[in-house]
Amino acid sequence: MQGIGLRTLQRGVASGRTASMFPRRNGFKFARGPAAAAAVLSRSKSGGVLDVYASGDSIKTVRDLPPLPKAPKYPCPHLTDEEVVQYLEPLYNLSWYLGVRAMKWNGQIRIPLVLAKKMDFLTFDDALKFTNELSEIVKTEKHHPQINIAPSGRLSLELDTHTATIPGVCPPNKDDPLHIYPGVTLRDVRLAILAEQLWDKYRNELKLAKDVQFEPNPTRKLQSVRKNADYRKLGFFRPPSFGDDMWRNVKFEILAYMLSEEINTR
Repeated sequence: MQGIGLRTLQRGVASGRTASMFPRRNGFKFARGPAAAAAVLSRSKSGGVLDVYASGDSIKTVRDLPPLPKAPKYPCPHLTDEEVVQYLEPLYNLSWYLGVRAMKWNGQIRIPLVLAKKMDFLTFDDALKFTNELSEIVKTEKHHPQINIAPSGRLSLELDTHTATIPGVCPPNKDDPLHIYPGVTLRDVRLAILAEQLWDKYRNELKLAKDVQFEPNPTRKLQSVRKNADYRKLGFFRPPSFGDDMWRNVKFEILAYMLSEEINTR
């Protein structure tokens, strides 16, 4: 997406000519206009607020996941397009999804992507046992997730890297507050795969998971975000403060949807 500015994309989304602005990449089709962009997200079998690709049928068990990637040093870069296809698409098929979380970083409100999953255990205590075992993995990885356990036994796991960078976008000076932009990196992919391996044991070996599991609903997620005034106040539908370049690292279907929402609500 190099060389495409925000205004150009806005005009393309508004006119429905967006697909002609970008080539096909990695076998995925880009949407034509905001309605089609929203439809791409709605058709996805497993996704979050900012789901990108529809799940396929090739990855169904943890044993089908790709090998564990090496842990990059901090600060580490956001996932590349190739890494998204290699790692995120298989995780989507196991009910992982991309969402967003508002946070304050270096005095600025930022809303980074997070890699997330919800796991339904038989009891709260079962979820707590899983968390205690996962904590040992977290210590070894030196990478800490956000975990929430509901009284029902549903565990919500969110992964993101606070000290993440965007190659070619974030300034190289570490003293610059824009040097860091939190997001999803190979650190999060590693922890997600390790957590999935542990979850597989609890679900299939220990039989501590409920028969019916949470399946992300991208349509419901998107509707929820649209109606959430707090997200609008935080600038969810606006580009980050440091400029248009951030959007070059965001998947096009996401961008088309977000821009169409901002245009339609002005």
